[in-house]
Amino acid sequence: MTSEIKPLPVLWHWVTENGAPQQGGREELAEQLASGALPGFALVWRAGWGEWLPAMQVAELASALPFAPPSERRSAVPASDPNAVPPVPISEYPRLRLLAKQALRLSRPPAGVVGLREGGAARALQTGVAVEFDCPEREVVTSPLPDEALLEAARVMTEPSPPLDLGLEAALDAPASGRRAPSPTPPDARLATPASRPALPLVAEFGLEELIDPTPKRSWALWLRAHGLWVAVGTMVFWLIISFAARWLSVPAAPEVSLAPQRAPETALQPLAAARASAAAAREVPVLGCRLRRPAQKLDDWAVADVRPGLFSSPEAAPSAAAPSGAGAAGAGMLSVAYAQGHQQAVGGTLDLGTLRFRRDFAEREDYDIFSVMPFGSAGVGSAGSAGAGAVSYRVEHRGIPLAYGRVVDGVPPLRLGMRDAALVVGPLERRPEKVWDLPVGAIISVPEVAAHPLGFTLATRVGRSNGSILVGALSRSGAALSRLESVGPAGADYSRPALASGPEQTLLAVVRRADAERGSALLVARAPNGQLPLVLEPLDLFEASAAEPVAPAIAALPDGGFVLMWSQGEGWRRQVRVQRLSSELVPMGAALDLTTADPALLGATPGAMLWVDQQLIALHFVRREEGQSLWASSLGCGS
Repeated sequence: MTSEIKPLPVLWHWVTENGAPQQGGREELAEQLASGALPGFALVWRAGWGEWLPAMQVAELASALPFAPPSERRSAVPASDPNAVPPVPISEYPRLRLLAKQALRLSRPPAGVVGLREGGAARALQTGVAVEFDCPEREVVTSPLPDEALLEAARVMTEPSPPLDLGLEAALDAPASGRRAPSPTPPDARLATPASRPALPLVAEFGLEELIDPTPKRSWALWLRAHGLWVAVGTMVFWLIISFAARWLSVPAAPEVSLAPQRAPETALQPLAAARASAAAAREVPVLGCRLRRPAQKLDDWAVADVRPGLFSSPEAAPSAAAPSGAGAAGAGMLSVAYAQGHQQAVGGTLDLGTLRFRRDFAEREDYDIFSVMPFGSAGVGSAGSAGAGAVSYRVEHRGIPLAYGRVVDGVPPLRLGMRDAALVVGPLERRPEKVWDLPVGAIISVPEVAAHPLGFTLATRVGRSNGSILVGALSRSGAALSRLESVGPAGADYSRPALASGPEQTLLAVVRRADAERGSALLVARAPNGQLPLVLEPLDLFEASAAEPVAPAIAALPDGGFVLMWSQGEGWRRQVRVQRLSSELVPMGAALDLTTADPALLGATPGAMLWVDQQLIALHFVRREEGQSLWASSLGCGS
């Protein structure tokens, strides 16, 4: 007995946009295509194919789709694995739908074909299938489609996941219902913008080039929407460059600000000689000079005389347990003292005004020479009679940092003052100082002396190591320049480091001019009302020039308007430190007082610093030793 083996029928797969994949024989697939249940652009696949094809391009299904153009038919790519079903390219359906419409537009039915009932034309375009219908001889199958709908369809097809409805369904149904097909999207800015590059090939494929304006409309809104990010970034970078350039590269020179709104009335002081003569003639009751309350006591075995000690008084402050690291507290009857113990070692502490006992509470060492050491409190920096409150901190300025010959100034807030880039600069402690005055190129200055008064600050510094000059200027409490930087006295002399102090009404400047080939040594002073600059130097004859070896003097202001001057007198190891009380007219009051003891080993002394505090004058001086200097303190009374 023999049996005939029949081959298995070929199994077809097809899928629509909105349905699940189906499978069946060719006859079932062709029946659905011919009846319109399945559109002509539906994707189909059978075993042996490596891709899905639209039904209208498959030659085996041509009998079910008579209106599909034969030129569009093609063969599928062979599959590498005959049993593997490739993924369904659902995203191709919008494009295939338009291709089916284009095919129907190019393949119109001949005249005299039998038409459908009402709505048949729309169904024919949707399905891509030719169906017989009754119609006049010249009636066409296609219905009008808005150009805007085609352009929008071309646009959305460039998206990663195009929507199912491109707006074509409503346009195809419009002729059947007798109404105008609406635009798929309301007119907005998208239709006015140029087509994106991925959409241009589709526009050319469907003949829509005339709908795209080659010169798109220009407007600020569209331009900003396209370039807004770069505009914001560019604007930010531009303003950053302008800010840095204004701060670092083009700092303007100090303006010439008049002192008239801030200073005392313009009252010219009498020449020093005339004022002293008239004051001496008018005095009937002799006044006493300064007297020694507590003799000199040694604070430290080692100190550097080139660094002037810093003094800060805070009589109303109590010791604070919350003082920061490296800080102390000055309480009632205490004075904060800071000095250079060595060229790289800074020391600070408190001095008991009653016993002159010194207690260290600060030390700092760096590898660079010290310019200045200044104590200051939370309310400001103590110098020349100023007072603050709260915990005391210390500021050390070293050589080798961008700010040279620097020091702290009791501004609001505390300021740093020094030299940088051939200019005098001022700024808050933790910020880059700003230029206030220009200096000669290559100039070397001394650490500036600063006297505080109600109108601001008066500043004095020496320019040049020898044969230089003394420069003075005025600053506000915030560090702004209130005057030019003026030269005091004749230039070209060998001046010492200046001393400066401000009383209730006037500011006094003192400097020693060392002897040269034409002139001998002299102690010179200049005075001016507070807020004005002391510019005229005059000699103050307190000692014989032949008996003096000039060194830097020191000045302290008294509450009654007078001053106390400290200087050294003698030569070499026989040099002594002396103080002299002066009236407001700089007339000597009483006799000069020696601060050094009678011990010959302690006579090689030089001035340090002075401060009137707690109804007494505290004077610091240095005593020469074989290896260096030591620091000593004295207490004086300078009452009537």
